[in-house]
Amino acid sequence: MFEHLAGKQVLLTGCHGMVGSYFLHTLAYINSSLLKAPCRVLAYHRSPINETDSIAYTRHDKNITFIQADLSTGIDLKQQGINYFIHAASPANPQEYLGSPINTLKINVCPLIEMLDYASQASARLLFVSSGQIYGDPPLAAIPTPESYSASSTEDGERACYNEAKRFGELLCRTYARERKVQAMIARPIHLFGPGMKRSDSRVWADFIWRAVRREDIRIASDGRGTRGFCYVADGVEQMWHVLLRGRAGECYNIGNQVETSVLDMAAELCRLAGHGLRCHVEGMARPSGCPERSVPNIGKVLNEFGLAPPRSLSDALERTLRWAQS
Repeated sequence: MFEHLAGKQVLLTGCHGMVGSYFLHTLAYINSSLLKAPCRVLAYHRSPINETDSIAYTRHDKNITFIQADLSTGIDLKQQGINYFIHAASPANPQEYLGSPINTLKINVCPLIEMLDYASQASARLLFVSSGQIYGDPPLAAIPTPESYSASSTEDGERACYNEAKRFGELLCRTYARERKVQAMIARPIHLFGPGMKRSDSRVWADFIWRAVRREDIRIASDGRGTRGFCYVADGVEQMWHVLLRGRAGECYNIGNQVETSVLDMAAELCRLAGHGLRCHVEGMARPSGCPERSVPNIGKVLNEFGLAPPRSLSDALERTLRWAQS
Protein backbone atom coordinates (compact mmCIF):
# COMPACT_ATOMS: atom_id res chain seq x y z
CA MET A 1 0.00 0.00 0.00
CA PHE A 2 2.70 2.49 0.97
CA GLU A 3 4.45 2.11 -2.37
CA HIS A 4 2.09 4.80 -3.65
CA LEU A 5 4.03 7.31 -1.53
CA ALA A 6 7.43 6.60 -3.09
CA GLY A 7 8.94 9.82 -4.46
CA LYS A 8 5.79 11.80 -3.55
CA GLN A 9 5.22 14.77 -1.27
CA VAL A 10 2.89 14.62 1.75
CA LEU A 11 1.56 17.62 3.67
CA LEU A 12 0.54 16.73 7.23
CA THR A 13 -1.06 19.15 9.69
CA GLY A 14 -1.27 18.52 13.41
CA CYS A 15 1.92 16.45 13.49
CA HIS A 16 2.43 17.28 17.18
CA GLY A 17 -0.93 15.84 18.27
CA MET A 18 -1.59 12.23 19.21
CA VAL A 19 -3.11 11.20 15.87
CA GLY A 20 -0.89 13.40 13.73
CA SER A 21 2.27 12.14 15.43
CA TYR A 22 1.37 8.56 14.48
CA PHE A 23 1.07 9.60 10.85
CA LEU A 24 4.53 11.17 11.16
CA HIS A 25 6.01 8.07 12.82
CA THR A 26 4.66 6.00 9.93
CA LEU A 27 6.15 8.31 7.30
CA ALA A 28 9.56 8.29 9.01
CA TYR A 29 9.48 4.49 9.24
CA ILE A 30 8.48 3.76 5.66
CA ASN A 31 11.12 6.18 4.37
CA SER A 32 13.84 4.38 6.32
CA SER A 33 12.65 0.81 5.82
CA LEU A 34 10.21 0.35 2.94
CA LEU A 35 10.41 2.91 0.15
CA LYS A 36 13.13 2.84 -2.48
CA ALA A 37 12.49 6.51 -3.22
CA PRO A 38 11.59 8.36 0.00
CA CYS A 39 8.57 10.62 0.22
CA ARG A 40 9.04 14.22 1.27
CA VAL A 41 6.99 15.45 4.21
CA LEU A 42 5.82 18.94 5.11
CA ALA A 43 4.89 18.63 8.80
CA TYR A 44 2.88 21.48 10.30
CA HIS A 45 2.71 22.02 14.05
CA ARG A 46 1.50 24.82 16.32
CA SER A 47 3.51 24.42 19.53
CA PRO A 48 7.30 23.97 19.73
CA ILE A 49 8.77 20.46 19.56
CA ASN A 50 10.80 19.59 22.65
CA GLU A 51 13.52 16.98 23.08
CA THR A 52 11.19 14.84 25.18
CA ASP A 53 8.42 14.76 22.54
CA SER A 54 7.86 11.44 20.80
CA ILE A 55 8.47 13.00 17.37
CA ALA A 56 11.71 14.77 18.37
CA TYR A 57 13.86 12.16 16.60
CA THR A 58 12.26 13.02 13.25
CA ARG A 59 13.70 16.55 13.32
CA HIS A 60 16.95 15.09 12.00
CA ASP A 61 15.23 13.36 9.07
CA LYS A 62 16.29 15.11 5.86
CA ASN A 63 13.02 14.12 4.19
CA ILE A 64 10.86 15.91 6.78
CA THR A 65 10.46 19.70 6.86
CA PHE A 66 8.82 21.08 9.98
CA ILE A 67 6.74 24.24 9.73
CA GLN A 68 5.50 25.94 12.89
CA ALA A 69 2.37 27.93 12.03
CA ASP A 70 -1.00 29.11 13.29
CA LEU A 71 -3.38 27.47 10.82
CA SER A 72 -6.38 29.45 12.04
CA THR A 73 -5.31 32.10 9.52
CA GLY A 74 -4.98 29.58 6.67
CA ILE A 75 -2.02 27.73 5.20
CA ASP A 76 0.77 28.74 2.82
CA LEU A 77 0.58 26.43 -0.20
CA LYS A 78 3.27 27.95 -2.36
CA GLN A 79 5.03 24.58 -2.40
CA GLN A 80 4.77 22.73 -5.68
CA GLY A 81 4.10 19.05 -6.20
CA ILE A 82 2.04 18.13 -3.12
CA ASN A 83 0.47 14.73 -3.79
CA TYR A 84 -1.22 13.92 -0.47
CA PHE A 85 -2.84 16.04 2.23
CA ILE A 86 -3.64 14.86 5.78
CA HIS A 87 -5.52 17.52 7.74
CA ALA A 88 -5.30 16.32 11.34
CA ALA A 89 -4.84 19.70 13.04
CA SER A 90 -7.55 20.54 15.56
CA PRO A 91 -7.98 20.85 19.30
CA ALA A 92 -9.50 17.56 20.48
CA ASN A 93 -9.37 18.01 24.24
CA PRO A 94 -12.71 19.53 25.35
CA GLN A 95 -10.99 21.87 27.79
CA GLU A 96 -8.96 23.28 24.91
CA TYR A 97 -11.66 23.72 22.29
CA LEU A 98 -14.27 24.98 24.74
CA GLY A 99 -11.77 27.64 25.78
CA SER A 100 -11.11 28.74 22.20
CA PRO A 101 -14.18 28.09 20.02
CA ILE A 102 -13.39 30.55 17.22
CA ASN A 103 -9.87 29.20 16.88
CA THR A 104 -11.27 25.64 16.75
CA LEU A 105 -13.63 26.53 13.91
CA LYS A 106 -10.92 28.29 11.90
CA ILE A 107 -8.24 25.60 12.29
CA ASN A 108 -10.58 22.93 10.97
CA VAL A 109 -12.02 24.90 8.06
CA CYS A 110 -9.69 27.65 6.80
CA PRO A 111 -6.68 25.51 5.78
CA LEU A 112 -9.00 22.77 4.51
CA ILE A 113 -10.55 25.06 1.90
CA GLU A 114 -7.09 25.97 0.60
CA MET A 115 -6.03 22.33 0.51
CA LEU A 116 -9.14 21.34 -1.42
CA ASP A 117 -8.60 24.15 -3.92
CA TYR A 118 -5.01 22.99 -4.40
CA ALA A 119 -6.05 19.34 -4.72
CA SER A 120 -8.62 20.20 -7.36
CA GLN A 121 -5.85 21.61 -9.56
CA ALA A 122 -3.12 19.07 -8.76
CA SER A 123 -5.10 15.79 -8.64
CA ALA A 124 -3.89 15.26 -5.07
CA ARG A 125 -5.57 12.97 -2.54
CA LEU A 126 -6.80 14.42 0.76
CA LEU A 127 -7.80 12.98 4.11
CA PHE A 128 -9.86 15.11 6.50
CA VAL A 129 -9.69 13.84 10.08
CA SER A 130 -13.20 14.51 11.35
CA SER A 131 -14.66 13.01 14.54
CA GLY A 132 -17.25 10.55 15.73
CA GLN A 133 -18.51 13.29 18.02
CA ILE A 134 -20.69 14.52 15.18
CA TYR A 135 -23.06 11.61 15.98
CA GLY A 136 -24.08 13.24 19.24
CA ASP A 137 -25.99 10.87 21.56
CA PRO A 138 -27.40 8.17 19.23
CA PRO A 139 -30.50 6.15 20.16
CA LEU A 140 -30.28 2.44 20.97
CA ALA A 141 -31.26 1.52 17.40
CA ALA A 142 -28.16 3.30 16.08
CA ILE A 143 -25.63 1.47 18.30
CA PRO A 144 -23.11 0.59 16.94
CA THR A 145 -23.42 3.74 14.86
CA PRO A 146 -23.01 3.49 11.07
CA GLU A 147 -21.72 6.26 8.84
CA SER A 148 -25.25 6.69 7.45
CA TYR A 149 -26.64 7.82 10.81
CA SER A 150 -27.50 11.51 10.78
CA ALA A 151 -27.55 13.13 14.21
CA SER A 152 -29.67 16.14 14.97
CA SER A 153 -27.81 19.43 14.77
CA THR A 154 -25.89 20.58 17.85
CA GLU A 155 -25.09 24.14 16.83
CA ASP A 156 -26.48 25.51 20.09
CA GLY A 157 -24.73 22.96 22.33
CA GLU A 158 -21.71 23.55 24.53
CA ARG A 159 -19.44 21.54 22.23
CA ALA A 160 -20.82 22.97 19.00
CA CYS A 161 -17.59 24.71 17.97
CA TYR A 162 -15.91 21.31 17.60
CA ASN A 163 -18.78 19.22 16.29
CA GLU A 164 -19.98 21.77 13.75
CA ALA A 165 -16.44 22.51 12.54
CA LYS A 166 -16.09 18.81 11.76
CA ARG A 167 -19.52 18.70 10.09
CA PHE A 168 -18.66 21.65 7.86
CA GLY A 169 -15.27 20.17 7.01
CA GLU A 170 -17.03 16.98 5.92
CA LEU A 171 -19.48 18.97 3.81
CA LEU A 172 -16.60 20.75 2.10
CA CYS A 173 -14.94 17.43 1.25
CA ARG A 174 -18.13 15.89 -0.13
CA THR A 175 -18.94 19.00 -2.16
CA TYR A 176 -15.46 19.26 -3.68
CA ALA A 177 -15.53 15.54 -4.44
CA ARG A 178 -18.87 15.88 -6.21
CA GLU A 179 -18.39 19.17 -8.07
CA ARG A 180 -14.63 19.25 -8.71
CA LYS A 181 -13.85 15.53 -8.62
CA VAL A 182 -11.36 15.96 -5.77
CA GLN A 183 -10.13 12.72 -4.20
CA ALA A 184 -11.16 13.86 -0.71
CA MET A 185 -11.90 11.23 1.95
CA ILE A 186 -13.28 11.63 5.47
CA ALA A 187 -12.22 9.70 8.57
CA ARG A 188 -14.31 9.77 11.75
CA PRO A 189 -12.05 8.57 14.58
CA ILE A 190 -13.89 7.68 17.77
CA HIS A 191 -12.27 7.32 21.21
CA LEU A 192 -8.70 6.72 20.10
CA PHE A 193 -6.15 6.63 22.90
CA GLY A 194 -2.55 5.65 23.44
CA PRO A 195 1.01 6.95 23.41
CA GLY A 196 1.28 10.61 22.49
CA MET A 197 -1.60 11.82 24.63
CA LYS A 198 -0.90 14.96 26.62
CA ARG A 199 -0.94 15.13 30.41
CA SER A 200 -3.34 18.05 30.11
CA ASP A 201 -5.89 15.97 28.16
CA SER A 202 -9.19 15.92 30.08
CA ARG A 203 -10.82 13.05 28.19
CA VAL A 204 -11.82 10.12 30.37
CA TRP A 205 -9.22 7.60 29.22
CA ALA A 206 -6.38 10.12 29.52
CA ASP A 207 -7.47 11.18 33.01
CA PHE A 208 -7.65 7.55 34.14
CA ILE A 209 -4.28 6.58 32.69
CA TRP A 210 -2.38 9.52 34.16
CA ARG A 211 -3.99 8.84 37.55
CA ALA A 212 -2.83 5.23 37.32
CA VAL A 213 0.71 6.37 36.49
CA ARG A 214 0.66 8.57 39.60
CA ARG A 215 -0.64 5.55 41.58
CA GLU A 216 -3.84 7.39 42.41
CA ASP A 217 -7.25 5.72 42.67
CA ILE A 218 -9.44 6.31 39.62
CA ARG A 219 -12.44 8.55 40.20
CA ILE A 220 -15.38 8.21 37.80
CA ALA A 221 -17.42 11.40 37.77
CA SER A 222 -20.50 9.69 36.28
CA ASP A 223 -22.20 6.43 37.27
CA GLY A 224 -19.73 4.59 35.03
CA ARG A 225 -22.43 2.87 32.97
CA GLY A 226 -21.81 4.92 29.82
CA THR A 227 -20.19 2.87 27.09
CA ARG A 228 -17.50 3.58 24.51
CA GLY A 229 -15.69 1.84 21.68
CA PHE A 230 -12.14 2.43 22.93
CA CYS A 231 -9.45 2.01 20.26
CA TYR A 232 -5.65 1.99 20.38
CA VAL A 233 -4.38 4.95 18.38
CA ALA A 234 -1.99 2.90 16.22
CA ASP A 235 -4.88 0.70 15.06
CA GLY A 236 -7.01 3.75 14.28
CA VAL A 237 -4.23 5.42 12.29
CA GLU A 238 -3.67 2.21 10.33
CA GLN A 239 -7.33 2.32 9.33
CA MET A 240 -6.95 5.98 8.29
CA TRP A 241 -3.95 5.23 6.07
CA HIS A 242 -6.14 2.83 4.12
CA VAL A 243 -8.81 5.52 3.79
CA LEU A 244 -6.28 8.02 2.42
CA LEU A 245 -4.59 5.65 -0.01
CA ARG A 246 -7.48 3.37 -1.00
CA GLY A 247 -10.69 5.14 0.01
CA ARG A 248 -13.42 6.42 -2.29
CA ALA A 249 -13.79 10.14 -2.93
CA GLY A 250 -16.42 11.86 -0.82
CA GLU A 251 -16.91 8.86 1.45
CA CYS A 252 -16.93 8.86 5.25
CA TYR A 253 -15.33 6.01 7.21
CA ASN A 254 -15.75 5.33 10.92
CA ILE A 255 -12.40 4.73 12.61
CA GLY A 256 -12.14 2.89 15.90
CA ASN A 257 -13.32 -0.23 17.72
CA GLN A 258 -16.77 -1.77 17.66
CA VAL A 259 -16.35 -3.61 20.99
CA GLU A 260 -18.56 -1.81 23.52
CA THR A 261 -17.05 -1.30 26.99
CA SER A 262 -18.45 0.62 29.93
CA VAL A 263 -16.38 3.38 31.47
CA LEU A 264 -16.46 1.47 34.77
CA ASP A 265 -15.14 -1.74 33.16
CA MET A 266 -12.39 0.19 31.40
CA ALA A 267 -11.35 1.80 34.70
CA ALA A 268 -11.41 -1.54 36.51
CA GLU A 269 -9.19 -3.16 33.88
CA LEU A 270 -6.77 -0.27 34.10
CA CYS A 271 -6.58 -0.64 37.88
CA ARG A 272 -5.87 -4.36 37.47
CA LEU A 273 -3.08 -3.73 34.98
CA ALA A 274 -1.53 -0.89 36.97
CA GLY A 275 -1.44 -2.86 40.24
CA HIS A 276 -0.43 -1.12 43.49
CA GLY A 277 -3.89 -1.83 44.91
CA LEU A 278 -5.55 0.90 42.86
CA ARG A 279 -9.33 1.09 43.10
CA CYS A 280 -12.19 2.75 41.21
CA HIS A 281 -14.52 5.19 42.92
CA VAL A 282 -17.88 5.90 41.27
CA GLU A 283 -18.97 9.40 42.25
CA GLY A 284 -22.24 9.34 40.33
CA MET A 285 -22.28 12.91 39.08
CA ALA A 286 -24.37 13.91 36.06
CA ARG A 287 -22.80 13.46 32.63
CA PRO A 288 -21.30 16.64 31.17
CA SER A 289 -23.44 18.43 28.59
CA GLY A 290 -22.97 16.93 25.13
CA CYS A 291 -21.43 13.71 26.47
CA PRO A 292 -23.30 10.68 25.02
CA GLU A 293 -24.47 7.70 27.07
CA ARG A 294 -23.29 5.22 24.41
CA SER A 295 -20.69 6.01 21.76
CA VAL A 296 -19.66 3.00 19.70
CA PRO A 297 -18.92 3.07 15.97
CA ASN A 298 -19.91 0.48 13.41
CA ILE A 299 -16.54 -0.14 11.71
CA GLY A 300 -17.75 -2.75 9.25
CA LYS A 301 -17.20 -0.40 6.31
CA VAL A 302 -13.51 0.27 6.92
CA LEU A 303 -12.75 -3.36 7.85
CA ASN A 304 -14.63 -4.96 4.96
CA GLU A 305 -13.70 -2.48 2.24
CA PHE A 306 -9.97 -2.75 2.97
CA GLY A 307 -9.79 -6.29 4.33
CA LEU A 308 -8.55 -5.24 7.78
CA ALA A 309 -8.51 -7.20 11.03
CA PRO A 310 -10.36 -5.81 14.07
CA PRO A 311 -8.34 -3.64 16.45
CA ARG A 312 -6.43 -5.16 19.36
CA SER A 313 -8.17 -5.80 22.66
CA LEU A 314 -8.74 -3.08 25.22
CA SER A 315 -6.51 -4.89 27.72
CA ASP A 316 -3.61 -5.00 25.26
CA ALA A 317 -4.12 -1.35 24.32
CA LEU A 318 -4.21 -0.23 27.96
CA GLU A 319 -1.12 -2.26 28.82
CA ARG A 320 0.85 -0.74 25.94
CA THR A 321 -0.26 2.76 26.87
CA LEU A 322 0.63 2.26 30.53
CA ARG A 323 4.14 1.08 29.61
CA TRP A 324 4.62 4.20 27.49
CA ALA A 325 3.21 6.56 30.14
CA GLN A 326 5.39 5.04 32.86
CA SER A 327 8.59 5.23 30.81
